[in-house]
Amino acid sequence: MNGKIDLSALPRRELIAPKTLAELTTELKSSLIDQIPALAPGLSLESTLESQLIQWLALVIYQQREQANDWANSLMLAHATGQQLDHLGNLPWLNTARKELVSADPAQQRAAVYETDEVYRHRLQQALEGFTTAGSVGAYRHHARAAHPAVQDVSVAAPSFIAWQPETGQSGIPADWPNDVQLIRVKDDAGLTDPMPGDVAIWLNGSAPGAISADVVSTVLNALNAALIRPLNDRPRAQAATSLTYTIEAGLWFYPGPDEAVTLAAAREQTEHYIRAHYQLGHDITRSGLTAALHQPGVQKVDLIRPATDLVLTDREAAWCDQITLHNRGRAT
Repeated sequence: MNGKIDLSALPRRELIAPKTLAELTTELKSSLIDQIPALAPGLSLESTLESQLIQWLALVIYQQREQANDWANSLMLAHATGQQLDHLGNLPWLNTARKELVSADPAQQRAAVYETDEVYRHRLQQALEGFTTAGSVGAYRHHARAAHPAVQDVSVAAPSFIAWQPETGQSGIPADWPNDVQLIRVKDDAGLTDPMPGDVAIWLNGSAPGAISADVVSTVLNALNAALIRPLNDRPRAQAATSLTYTIEAGLWFYPGPDEAVTLAAAREQTEHYIRAHYQLGHDITRSGLTAALHQPGVQKVDLIRPATDLVLTDREAAWCDQITLHNRGRAT
C-alpha cells in the first residue's frame, strides 16, 4: 500500500456541542420562565403565542449552531470542498494550487476542467513534503505528482541487494580474486530491469489506463532529476504502473417495496464509487467490498459472479473495471 490516509473518511467535528431542536426549545422555555415567572402558564401550552415565539427562536439558534459547525469543518482539510479547499491549498505553508487538467476554450464554449476535490486533498496532504528534496517516499510522491497533471497516484520503492562473496576457484571467478572486493546480487528488484544501487523505482498512475504516456514519464523524470530535488546519489527511474482489467457481473434479488429500477441504479452508483475509490496503486479489489457496495437498501441478496476471486495487487499495479453487468433477479419470495 502507498500509505495514503483518506481524510474525508474521518468523522465530522462538532465544535459546538450538537443539540436537538426539542432540547433547545426546553432550555429556552426554562430560561425565560426563570427570568419572567409570569410567562409560565403561557409557555405550558404549545398553541400560545409565547410558545410559538420560543419554537421559532429555538429553530433560529439551531440553524446558526449548525452553520457555525459547517464553517468550522470547512476550515479542516478533511472536510473542505470547492473554493474553500482551494483557499487552504494556497495558504503559504501549503502553496499548492489545484491542477488544471483541460484548459478552457471560449471558442468552443468549453470550461476548464480541474482535478477533483478527492485527488486535490490527497496532494495537499503531502504538500509539506515539497519542502525537502525527493529523498523520502513522501517527497518523491509529492514531486512526481506535482510534475504533471496526468499523474494522480505514485508509489515509490528501492531495490535491495545482499553481499555475495565468491569462493576461491569458483567458475568464472579468478583464483586471485581480492579479498577486499565484494560482489552484490539483487535481493528485490522493485520491479526494475537491471537495478543498481541508488536506483529509485517511481511508479505512476493516472485517471485511467493509458493516461501515463511516455511524455508524462519524461516530464516527471526531468522534474525529479532537477539539481534542487534529486539527492546526489539517487537515480530516479520512473515508469507507468500496470493496469489490471477486471469485469463486474452480479445478480440482485429485491425485497418488495420501491421500484426495483431505483434500487438497481443505487447499487450501480455505489459500485462505481467503489471502483473509482480503488483505482489506486496497491488497492486490492475484494469480493466483500463489491458485495457491500451492491447490497444497498432494498436488495435482498447479491450473487457476485465476477470477479470470481479477490484481486490482490502490488504497489505498482492498479485495477481498472471495464464493464459492470447487473442482472435483475426479481423480487424475493
